[in-house]
Amino acid sequence: MENKIITAGEGGAAKVYPKVSVALLTYNGGDSLCELLKKLKSQNYGGELEIVALDSGSTDQSIEHLEGAGAIVECIPQSQFRFGTARQRIFGRTAGDIIITLSQDAIPLDGDFVTTMTEPMLHDAVDIVTGVNQWEPDRMDYWQRHPIVNHADPFAHWPAEWRDVSCHCLAVTRDAWEKAGFGDGPMCEDKHFAARARTLGLRAASSGRPVVSHVHEYTLRGWTKRSFNEGMGARFTGGAYDIRSLFRDVADTRRWRQYLWGIRRAEIRTVAELVFPLARPAMLWVGYRFGQEYWK
Repeated sequence: MENKIITAGEGGAAKVYPKVSVALLTYNGGDSLCELLKKLKSQNYGGELEIVALDSGSTDQSIEHLEGAGAIVECIPQSQFRFGTARQRIFGRTAGDIIITLSQDAIPLDGDFVTTMTEPMLHDAVDIVTGVNQWEPDRMDYWQRHPIVNHADPFAHWPAEWRDVSCHCLAVTRDAWEKAGFGDGPMCEDKHFAARARTLGLRAASSGRPVVSHVHEYTLRGWTKRSFNEGMGARFTGGAYDIRSLFRDVADTRRWRQYLWGIRRAEIRTVAELVFPLARPAMLWVGYRFGQEYWK
């Protein structure tokens, strides 16, 4: 690691702080982006920290907020946006030995976020660290609160440490990114990276404790789009969700027992929650079978 700050640690031992870049993809980030930037600026990390962002046509004040936080900002038209090429492009603008990428609405929980995400790389010879998300049941819908049965997953056959790799909160060494890359797919670029990294023999770990708050409050349209896009992205990145997967998940009795339990307890309240057991697997399959581009 070339860019580093060395300070005296406990007992006079030297402690190395490599330069860290935070790479963001932004689009009309609103209040969540403002909160994310505020948290990043208040980090206790002992080394140099830069923020680099690729904005894809924001019409709110996202660019102004980024520049106000000292970020390096590049802009592209929304029509040119694809997750793989965009993530690859913004990583190429970074200068850090370790690169952290976050969703624009993934909020670090405290000032030790950067330290927690990078320490496994410095002490455990890990190449990739996925940040653990904080459990927030009050902000989750019924099926997010019951993840055991929210199992319609085109990457279910992957080992957990690679299946969990997600750009919602991910730290990678520069060397790992240069070797594996994010490809040029329209979606699931993190799974492209994970598949390549696994093949190359790189090492992945989790942050070990919750480090970010990142919750999607989905409507029916939101779940439909999300499921379609995940299915479509899976086809480009080594996932699998064929017609047998669709029938297997629709027929899974665990899900329907959980469904009846939620109905009886009046915990299933919205249309999205009501149709989820059918809509999720159906749209995953439609995306996997027919999807070509990201559904915006």
